[in-house]
This record gives sequence, structure tokens and C-alpha cells, in this order.
Amino acid sequence: MRVGAKLAALGAVVLALVLTACSALRVDTAADQQARAVFAAVQRGDWRAVEPQLSPMVAHDPQLRSRLEQVRAFVPVDAPTAVKVINWQRSAGWTLAQGRAATTSITYLYAYPHRSLVVNIVFDRSRDAPTIAGIHVVPSDPKVLAANRFDAPGKSAAQYGFLMACALSPLLMLAAAVAAATTRQLPVRWLWAVLAFVGVGTLWMNWTTGVLNVVPLAVNLVGAGVTQSLPPLSPWIVRMTLPVGAVVVLARVWFARRRATAQERTFT
Repeated sequence: MRVGAKLAALGAVVLALVLTACSALRVDTAADQQARAVFAAVQRGDWRAVEPQLSPMVAHDPQLRSRLEQVRAFVPVDAPTAVKVINWQRSAGWTLAQGRAATTSITYLYAYPHRSLVVNIVFDRSRDAPTIAGIHVVPSDPKVLAANRFDAPGKSAAQYGFLMACALSPLLMLAAAVAAATTRQLPVRWLWAVLAFVGVGTLWMNWTTGVLNVVPLAVNLVGAGVTQSLPPLSPWIVRMTLPVGAVVVLARVWFARRRATAQERTFT
């Protein structure tokens, strides 16, 4: 395989990893529909629609109706203006107490005209038909939501400088990989091209607060990106790695080309 083809394959792998990390959250459609329907019934106070869908442990709670009323008290009577899935988790295991244990947890952000709610609904999938094992409602702070926006005002020059460094780091890696792949004087060019994408250490910044954290003992491949674990509740995290591999490769390319130029001058 030619060096160019190997470099293209490597770039495709890196691009696939980036696209996978940035892909939209995929949720179990049936669980999503059931969760939304149950919460709509809670908002209406339609307990006859809610109670048959509860797990036996929850359904046998003597204070069930009062707990449901407490949850309903947080919910506005108006229809939500927007509903967004912000987290979805699925787990399975086995316990001595109940044998097979499997759950699905879906967290939503319900936006209403005057407030927003974080709604978490947990399904028990231990039986044939999934049942509701928990309904949790927490009001969200509009100030926190506004502060966690990526384009929120008040960012410092240091924050924008770090963001620029995060963008330049993978570009430097790519430039070093191309330089290695196109330098004929360099032995095992494809290996040097791979080394160009290796970074040392991890630097990540809380984009909301500007706090920078450093993990010196880490080796990353590309290692740059912007993520948000629970949008819009959690802050954006801007992350990068020091492009040590790219610097080493560029230095090696420079020496290889310099030596080749010196040899050409000697023969001429």
C-alpha cells in the first residue's frame, strides 16, 4: 500500500471517530414514547394512566399517590414549548436479590414559558414489558442554562486563546503527517505520519468558568475537541493535547530534507 493511501485510511479513521463523538443522541424510540406519555399523564394528574405502568416495587408504595402529587406540583399546567433528550443510559446486570436487573434511564429538558424542568424517567426492563421504576423532576436555573451556552458573553482573552490552540493543534498534526508522507528521504514514511497525530498530556477547560485543568501523564491520538455531557445543563469542555508527535515529525522531516540538500550539493 502506498504512503498516500495509508495516510488517507488513517484520516478516514480519525474522521470517523470525530463524527461518532459528535453524533446526535440516539434513544430507544419505544421507551422515549412511553416516557413522554407517562409524564404527560403526570402533568394532567391522570393516575389511572400512570399507575398500571409502574413497577411492582413503586406501585406498592403506600405513599405513591402523595409522591406523584409532589412531582406534579413542579410541573406547570401549560404545554411545554420544547422537549429535548439530554441523556440516555441503558444498563443490565444480575443481583442476588432480584436476579436479572436491567434499566433504561432517559433525561429530558422540558421548556415552559416561565421555567424549565429536568425530567428523569427510569424504566425497569427486568420483565417482559418495561415498567416505570422512577420519575424525578428538578427545576433548572435559567441563569445556568444561559451561562452554559457556548456563545455566552464574558469570555476572556485567555479562553479564546486556548480555543485557538485547540483548533491549531490538530491542524499542526495534519500538516506534519502530510510533510512526512511527502518526504521521500524519510524512511518508513507511514510510521512517521502516524506519529504526527500523537499528543502528550491533556489540557481541558471549563468553557463556562474558564478553569483550566492539566493531566500531564497522558498519551492521545489527535486529542482535541469540544464536548458537552448534558446539554444545556453542563458546561462545554474544550480539550486538547500537546502536539509533541507533530513537532518531532516536523523536526525529523527538516533534518531529512536538509541532509538530502547537502548531499545534492556535494555531488554537484
